[in-house]
Amino acid sequence: MSPDASPLISVVIPTRARRAALARALRSVYRQTETRYEVIVVADGPEGLSESAIPELQHEACRVIELPQQRGGNAARNAGVATARGHWVALLDDDDEWYPHKLEQQLTASAGLSCAAPIIGGRVVVRTPHASFSVPRRGPGPGEPLSEYLTVRHGLFHGEGVVQTSTIMTTRELLLRVPFDEALVRLQEMDWLLRATAEPDTSLRVVMERLAVWHQEDQGSRVSDIDDWPSTLAWLEQRRDYFTPRARAAMITSTVADMAATTRDPRVFARLLVLAFRLGTPRPLDLATYLQIWFLPRWARRWIHDLTLGYRDRRMRSLGRRRSVP
Repeated sequence: MSPDASPLISVVIPTRARRAALARALRSVYRQTETRYEVIVVADGPEGLSESAIPELQHEACRVIELPQQRGGNAARNAGVATARGHWVALLDDDDEWYPHKLEQQLTASAGLSCAAPIIGGRVVVRTPHASFSVPRRGPGPGEPLSEYLTVRHGLFHGEGVVQTSTIMTTRELLLRVPFDEALVRLQEMDWLLRATAEPDTSLRVVMERLAVWHQEDQGSRVSDIDDWPSTLAWLEQRRDYFTPRARAAMITSTVADMAATTRDPRVFARLLVLAFRLGTPRPLDLATYLQIWFLPRWARRWIHDLTLGYRDRRMRSLGRRRSVP
């Protein structure tokens, strides 16, 4: 696209000290079959990003914004959205990448929605040290509360609903009206999705095609490894009206428990179990999940989770190939 043309889509990429990964993310944007875009790279704090260090920044559609101090990924996203010129904004984390048809398929999906501010997600390929698999397994069901789609598990080691940040595309107007919460360190996309879909004339559509690759090979760099469970619990109580009782119980017995279990403190174990019943309505599977989180080490749970989903993904692809053979 000519730099003088008005872009249809603004691609916002927050970045911090990941030059090789950023270059990979940018290359995945430049391979898109839909080319009516601009790219806004937002450096979260002074980094001195240069075209000599990252040649991909030389692309005519790309511009760089550098925040004067480090403020976090959400602040960087909001800063990018504030300068965006496109009707649509597509988010991409600097350590992820897109499939070439990503933007084109999301534009096609948006055409079938009548609301003014649709939110389009999609499937993402998760790559971990143990396996590679695609999530989500399904989109939200008819009438299914979004909080339950994102939190309620249907298996002991995994759920079914995911809307990962690098798959999100929505209107610039909605992101300006409902910005990302800059105080949050984790659960950023869940928080934004719950608040955004509560706005009038919005809807969520999940494209059941692989749109992005979510790199988790380096498990030590996961934001989800930040074990500040009191802050997460406080966030849940603050946002409790966005959750059904079933979803609140699922959050406490899975996400909050995953962080709190590193304390190995029986008082914390008892406190969260009581809160799960006080704030929500836990199911037997929630209680089983809670017990396995407390009594299995995190590395073992992740290993089982990744291998289980990797096996399921391979099996589904194999069945799909067999069915396609005449």
